[in-house]
Amino acid sequence: MGQTTEATTSPKPAKTKADIKVQPAALADLDRAAKVLADAFSRDAYATGLLPSGDVTSQLYKIFKVQLKHTFKYGGHVWLAIDAATDELLGVSEWGAPGTNPGFLSQAPELPAYLSVLRSRILDAAITDNNAEKHRPLVPHWYLKAIGTTEQARGRGAGSALIRHRLAEADATGTPAYLESSSEANMPYYEKFGFVERSRIPSRGTVETIGMWRDGSIDLSHGDRL
Repeated sequence: MGQTTEATTSPKPAKTKADIKVQPAALADLDRAAKVLADAFSRDAYATGLLPSGDVTSQLYKIFKVQLKHTFKYGGHVWLAIDAATDELLGVSEWGAPGTNPGFLSQAPELPAYLSVLRSRILDAAITDNNAEKHRPLVPHWYLKAIGTTEQARGRGAGSALIRHRLAEADATGTPAYLESSSEANMPYYEKFGFVERSRIPSRGTVETIGMWRDGSIDLSHGDRL
């Protein structure tokens, strides 16, 4: 619940450039994918702001396991960025496919799992998630639900590879894309891929998010490596 995205940039020194392959995740990959996203979002003010006291990473891991399964169930996509030389998992992206928006109420079967983690914050999370749903465009689009990279991978282009991979398919069909940025600091990162601010989305109990929209068929061939 409370889906958002995290920029994968870091102020740390640049690391060795990785030869990255992007491949679809299988159900068997969801455990390690959830771990990568949980670690990435453990430093995200929006995500952590919706959690009760306790082990933040552990709580986020449980939430992402449920969320990723829900995405698979309703025709979404989960992609992995893999170091081609070592097969190390570097990053994960989670996308809702055009025309597959299941809506807020589709999460009802997962409510017990969310309740076990969010406990007293469940109402805040539900209201926040519903607010985000109301702000999503009605036009069919690719929806970047979440993206994160491992600590070791940051600065090596894994996040960029994941975004460019999906946007290439979006552009091939002229399909727009949408995301919710969890902070203003992340916006320049997404703007380099052609996303622009669309709306400010109020939250309950945590920081607001920024809805960002990208028209289809934007040329990224001359863009900087992000």
